[in-house]
Amino acid sequence: MDKEKKDLSKISETEISAFLRRIEFSDTIAINQQTLKLLHAAFIAKIPFETLDIFSGKRFSLSLPDLYDKIVARRRGGYCYELNGFFFHVLQALGFEVFLYNARLYNNQQLEIPGSQHMVLAVMLEDLWLVDVGYGNGFIYPLLLDNPEPQQQGHRTFRSVLQDGEYIIQELDGKKWTSWYVFTRGPKTVADFEERNYFHQTHEESVFYKKRICMIARHDETVELIGNALTRRIRSGHPLSWSKKKIFLFC
Repeated sequence: MDKEKKDLSKISETEISAFLRRIEFSDTIAINQQTLKLLHAAFIAKIPFETLDIFSGKRFSLSLPDLYDKIVARRRGGYCYELNGFFFHVLQALGFEVFLYNARLYNNQQLEIPGSQHMVLAVMLEDLWLVDVGYGNGFIYPLLLDNPEPQQQGHRTFRSVLQDGEYIIQELDGKKWTSWYVFTRGPKTVADFEERNYFHQTHEESVFYKKRICMIARHDETVELIGNALTRRIRSGHPLSWSKKKIFLFC
């Protein structure tokens, strides 16, 4: 087992089985749309988006042994590079045709954030599907990439817009579309994100450097720790309405 875990390019069958137990996935694995959707939703429901190691000053890499140890063995979460990076290895091992891309994020003013890198995945089945288990309060199921029509998930609506060779991922906010990130289909590797991973752990300008974040999303419910506030958000019947309850405030 130790020898297998040191191979950065391969995850073993034993580790795959442990991961599936981690996300409580017991369905039959098939290389199809249904399995991909179920795996995506189960991952998000059981593995939190969290930056606690950054806040505590711990250092971590994106090597497969480190990702497996943190997410599966120690039952922790991680942020986009860790979560999508590990899911990339899992999907490959299961037999999916999966690609890894670098996305550029938008800020609250809908402008691209200079130098930003967000890891996303795409899986080719009959169609190309966007996979992202590392966005925090993101979409529960994969999105069709080459489909500009609105894609509804519960009370939330998303779309993928292809513009000048770039995919822009958006969510409907009232009557307007808010852009999350944009990317091209230029394939990357997990190792391509190590430099930015180190930046987020060490640089004061990183959005994660001084604010701890931990959240988990299940359909229309999100429990999140942002800074010192633990909050539960529940989407009500109206698409734009959230019920927000502060559970606890840390001093």
